[in-house]
Amino acid sequence: LNRYHSHLKSIVSPNQLLSLPAALINCVLDPLLMFAAPLGYGDLTLGFGWGIRGAAAATAMAQVAQAAVYAARLRARCSKLSVPLRVFEQFMRLRTVLDEGWQVLASNAVLLVRSVSILTFWVFCSALATRVGPASAAAHFTMINIWLIFVLSAEAPGVAAQVLSSRAVARGQKRYLAILVRQIFAIASCLGVFGACCLLSLKPLLVSFFTRDVEIAFILNSLVVPVAVSMPVVVLAVTGEALLVGAGLSAWVSSSALLVSAASSALVARCFLNKGGGSVLALWWIIQGMFVARLAAVLLRLPSMLALAGGRRGASRTEAAELPGASVE
Repeated sequence: LNRYHSHLKSIVSPNQLLSLPAALINCVLDPLLMFAAPLGYGDLTLGFGWGIRGAAAATAMAQVAQAAVYAARLRARCSKLSVPLRVFEQFMRLRTVLDEGWQVLASNAVLLVRSVSILTFWVFCSALATRVGPASAAAHFTMINIWLIFVLSAEAPGVAAQVLSSRAVARGQKRYLAILVRQIFAIASCLGVFGACCLLSLKPLLVSFFTRDVEIAFILNSLVVPVAVSMPVVVLAVTGEALLVGAGLSAWVSSSALLVSAASSALVARCFLNKGGGSVLALWWIIQGMFVARLAAVLLRLPSMLALAGGRRGASRTEAAELPGASVE
């Protein structure tokens, strides 16, 4: 009991709490900005109904809030410099604060590159779907809303994976990190399979709920299969990237996302622009292929993450021994 009590107390640290406001703001604003429900009083609706633009706006607002929290913490740290210290100690304290601020800004800038590259790819796909025709555009945007409902299930394990991997790498707990990776991937796989089964079983209900147009319904029916098949891959890719970001490998996540988005955009442009045609079904297969490539990039970097934790193993052998299900190598 004492081991489990000490483990629970060590799960959350002040640094990890800094990410909670952004996560909460994102969870609240995502449905509010993405969807719009009629209230029954004239044209009044609950929500804005911006779709994928609402998800992007919610993410941006959450990042601004997190930056404000970091700025407040840095301000509090800087205020401690007013305590009379020797010149050398003041310089070292200021250097520590500046280094911390630079790391925060660099990490946020790197993740911003990832978000912008992925959102740019989505916008490009939406523009091409609009060119195909009004029915294809309507089916495409409807499928985006359906897809986002299931993909949001990866938010919770993603946040947990980022926090726990950060703590494991900082303490050098390689064995615990390997166990964590297996458990997070098992949870993500179950969520992905569950989402795929729900999507396939609710296929007639979802199509009839979103549209009564025969042509749009036909296109939506054809899109359900590729989206459902790739759902486990999408959830695994999102949670795997969260693991790498928590371990300090955000530069790899952003660069790989940028390259994958650029390659996917080139493939979409080749299919739609050069041949003068293309279909929304082909577009969504390419979108799912993008997530397969992102998952491959995550798996390629997992050994480096475990090696990074192994390099810091000697710093905290006592803490690693207290974790349930983990032992020090």
